[in-house]
Amino acid sequence: MAKFHVNPVTGNVGACSADKGDCPFGGPQDHYASAAEGRAAFEAGKNPFPAQGPLKKLTFNGRDWKNVTLEGARYSTNEEIAILSYIDEGYGNEPLTTITVNLDELGQTPRPGAFFVKNWGENSGIAEGLENAGVMKPTGRRISVNDWNSEAVEMELTPKYSYLAADANWGKFTDESKALEK
Repeated sequence: MAKFHVNPVTGNVGACSADKGDCPFGGPQDHYASAAEGRAAFEAGKNPFPAQGPLKKLTFNGRDWKNVTLEGARYSTNEEIAILSYIDEGYGNEPLTTITVNLDELGQTPRPGAFFVKNWGENSGIAEGLENAGVMKPTGRRISVNDWNSEAVEMELTPKYSYLAADANWGKFTDESKALEK
C-alpha cells in the first residue's frame, strides 16, 4: 500500500518512493494512508521537522559567526518567505542580518517554496555559508540586481529547516530597504 508524505515547505502531498527510513520528509509517523490524510495533517500544522537550535557556526563575509538563530517571516508586500538571523554573543539575541531579499521592484518572483537570498554587501557569501551549514540549497537561479554584478540567489530550505517556512504563526516583516543598492 502506498504511503503519502507532505513537503513541509511547499505543502505538496506526494506518494513516497523512498526506501524505508530514507525519506527526506520524515519518518513512519509522518506518512499517511492517503493524500487527503496528509493534506489534513499539513493544514493542522503537523510538521515532522521541529525548530532547530542555533547554528553552531555560519560563515559569510569573511567571518565565522557562532550561535546564529534563524527566524522565518513573510514580507508584507507579497507574502514571500523572509528569513532573518540573530546572534547571541553573551548579551541575548541581537539582529545579525536579513538573509532574504524581496525583489518585487525588479519584477522577480521566486518559484513556490523558494526565496531569494541577498548574497552581496554585508551578506557576501551567505548563500554558500547556509548551504554548507545544511540549511538551504540553491535552485540554480541567480538574479542580477544592479550594475555592480550583485546577485540574489534563489534557494529553498532543506527538510530539517523547513519549520522556517511551515510555521503557521509567521509574523509580517516589512523590509525598509530597497532591492536595488544605489
